[in-house]
Amino acid sequence: MSWEGILKSGRMGMSSYAIDLVNRVITTTPKSINTILDDMYNQLERDKKRRQIMPGRTKIPTRRELAKYLGTKYSRVELSRRTQKPTRSGGGLMHYYKEE
Repeated sequence: MSWEGILKSGRMGMSSYAIDLVNRVITTTPKSINTILDDMYNQLERDKKRRQIMPGRTKIPTRRELAKYLGTKYSRVELSRRTQKPTRSGGGLMHYYKEE
């Protein structure tokens, strides 16, 4: 296999544990990626205290992996940084949420 084939066959995406963690953290309230990551860290700490974590697993995804996954699986809205109201003009912060 050539080096191009190796690069193309690389794993693209998040681990199944990270996907499960995102599904537990995301709610119907819109949240930014930073807030979702903070909630994931908090959930991970709670799981560590309960000893429900398998060692050696990739637990927290990168921002890019998380944004890609959230963009395909959940609804999104762009909110103004100042007023936290929906905006169309750009310059806002993307928030993701689960529809009921």
